[in-house]
Amino acid sequence: MIRRIAALCRLGFRAPFSSRFVWALMCVLALVVILLPMSIEVKGTSPEEVGAGQVRMILTWTFGLAFVVLAAATMWSGCAALSSDIEEGRHTGAAVSPARPFEIWLGRWLGLVLANAVVLVVVAGGIYAQLNLRGLTAKDDGGGRRTDVTRRLDISRESLMGTARDYYRQALELGAVPVGATEAEVIESILNDLTKELMPIEPGQKREWEFILRKGDERKNVSVTFSCVSSLGSTFGCKGEISVYDGREAGEPRLILTHTIGENDAGKAEFEIPAGSLAGGRFSVVYSNAGGEDGVSALVRHNESMIAGVGGGGVVRNLALCAAILLTLLSALAGIGVSLGAMFSFPVAAFTGAAVVFTAFVVSGGAEDDALDFGHSHGGDAEHSRVIEAFVDFSVRASRVVASANKPFIEANAFDRLGDGVLIDARMVWASAARTGAGLPLAFGVLAALALRRREL
Repeated sequence: MIRRIAALCRLGFRAPFSSRFVWALMCVLALVVILLPMSIEVKGTSPEEVGAGQVRMILTWTFGLAFVVLAAATMWSGCAALSSDIEEGRHTGAAVSPARPFEIWLGRWLGLVLANAVVLVVVAGGIYAQLNLRGLTAKDDGGGRRTDVTRRLDISRESLMGTARDYYRQALELGAVPVGATEAEVIESILNDLTKELMPIEPGQKREWEFILRKGDERKNVSVTFSCVSSLGSTFGCKGEISVYDGREAGEPRLILTHTIGENDAGKAEFEIPAGSLAGGRFSVVYSNAGGEDGVSALVRHNESMIAGVGGGGVVRNLALCAAILLTLLSALAGIGVSLGAMFSFPVAAFTGAAVVFTAFVVSGGAEDDALDFGHSHGGDAEHSRVIEAFVDFSVRASRVVASANKPFIEANAFDRLGDGVLIDARMVWASAARTGAGLPLAFGVLAALALRRREL
């Protein structure tokens, strides 16, 4: 079985490069990697600002456009992988050969995934070469590099749950808990709001973030960035004080340092915790709102407003992680393309593949929220036809399926992290590989095997 799949994998690896269209796309890809970074010009008030802008644009624009070209080539090659063989009569021997339909699909899919992996390595290498040519990987006067990467520290779920329970107690006191809702349901809703919505910290109130240190992090400088939005508007600042504590989880809090935020700071603060100041394990950062008589609330998102990080190495590792997570989505596209090629003729498969990708893009862009709001506009309680209701129901279900399949890929936020110099979470890469890169195409592969058996017979 392994030998059969390996032989089909080699065939699947070579097949895309026999297509003139694919070679045309590869030429476009080469031009993107070579010419696009050369045409990027960034203006700024300081060399540091210009350098940071160049790094971000070279990384995100080049890799993003290269991914679009590679995705088109992958879908085209996948649709042609089996449909062309069947139409031209080269696949008839498979009906009586030892290779099973699923093995045929699996070999062709793995061949495409391997081809994508090779091209992504070349693209990542080309982007790093462009950074070298611009001198962006060299050390600056401070001993660092513009391509240095920061690894964000995880926020402990316990501290987030503690904040959610505080909000729940406040809601109970104000009588704002929905009738019939359980404590678990309300807390889950609050957790969702804390991570996605701006939540207020009233004058005199505090909010605590607890960060988890990995082994050895206590020997590094820890950078802390806090940002908030004033209830008076984004042009106003939020007064307050940030305190860093160590040992609070053990009941022995030790104040490390404090940082004051004034009105002129526009609600943003950046400072460092010196290496060796923390004992390891966990530490807490507390923001106290000093709105005073002005009554100015500070609006924050729990997972975004307070960020702590340590050095995470250079850009090479981040490029590799970005390429790996992009490969998981290309793997899904390859699986869908090969499956459609097993079910339909090439023109139909190519059209259906484009429709599937477009539909997935649309329903992942907020179709569920739009559908849930359906009925609250254009008359509110107006009755709708069964066709429209069925379409809304389909939109909700499709949006949930697409969001579930691509959740790790979306949450990894690879392009933004790559451009911002933030280390991409390797755990998200593995999760995306399992769900998007393997689970989704294998589900299509089962359907393709059934269709392939029917077409062979």
